[in-house]
Amino acid sequence: MANILNFDEYNVAWIAVLLIEAEAALGMLDTQHDGQFETACGDNYIYIGGEINMHKVVVATLPAGQNYGPGAAAALVNQVKACFKNIWFVLLVGVAAGLPNFSLKPPAKPRDTRLGDVLVCIPEKASVGIVHYDLGSDTEECFLPTGRQAEPPTIIRAAIRNIQLTKEKPFKKGNIFAIYLATFQGKADDSRFFCSS
Repeated sequence: MANILNFDEYNVAWIAVLLIEAEAALGMLDTQHDGQFETACGDNYIYIGGEINMHKVVVATLPAGQNYGPGAAAALVNQVKACFKNIWFVLLVGVAAGLPNFSLKPPAKPRDTRLGDVLVCIPEKASVGIVHYDLGSDTEECFLPTGRQAEPPTIIRAAIRNIQLTKEKPFKKGNIFAIYLATFQGKADDSRFFCSS
């Protein structure tokens, strides 16, 4: 009989909607827990438990063949929150497009944002730092947001500030994040998750 994992022991949820996103999430775990969560009537998802830096993390993804979009992701998040009562925060990690700043007017610098880049939104003034695909429109003059996303949890923004203050060039060879990246790439079965730092 498989080991039964305890819902109440997990405090971080990682929502990875697509299969490749879930594979990357599992690759990021320091350890994947041996066992499974009990299934209950009305819960249509299966979760995978693990740890990252001593935090117990649950990885959740959509069932095979599921149409994905904001509604499907929201349903998954709601079910995770219902099952895992001690979740501190939920990360929705996955495919995203950037809104690069190609303005040549000072002080702006062009940004080359590509699929696969890691984008972390940081709120500034009236912007939360991220725009949902249907909460804005492109006009001849500029991009006009028509709605607002929720900003990242305070603890995530605090961690970002800590990295900014303490980790100069975090992916430079020898720095801790470069070591994490090398470890992850060393575990990968193929080159799909490789990148140059």
